[in-house]
Amino acid sequence: MIKTAQRNGLFLLSGLAAALTLATAAYSLLNLSVYQPSTPQRLIPGAASQDLVSLLAAAGLLLCIYFIRRGREMAWLIWIALLGYLFYAYALYSFERVYNPLYLFYIAN
Repeated sequence: MIKTAQRNGLFLLSGLAAALTLATAAYSLLNLSVYQPSTPQRLIPGAASQDLVSLLAAAGLLLCIYFIRRGREMAWLIWIALLGYLFYAYALYSFERVYNPLYLFYIAN
């Protein structure tokens, strides 16, 4: 079992990841030109769809935290899956050197 202090630390860090994701993906969707310097025009629709999925994943992550705090143990499985998705999605941006004003947020996520 996870101790309360460890659980709170996990929730704090994953909540921070969700907040960063919400801010980064929302900004990118509202300003698709952020991808123009480093992403070919034909790949921008894919980047936008990934941002949309990331928004949903971040919202789901916050919901999982809420449900876990309410005693729903099955939400742990969804929580770790959503964290894994966010790690993978932003690692792609980081490792593929998508240099734009949001690059530091990609690394932070």
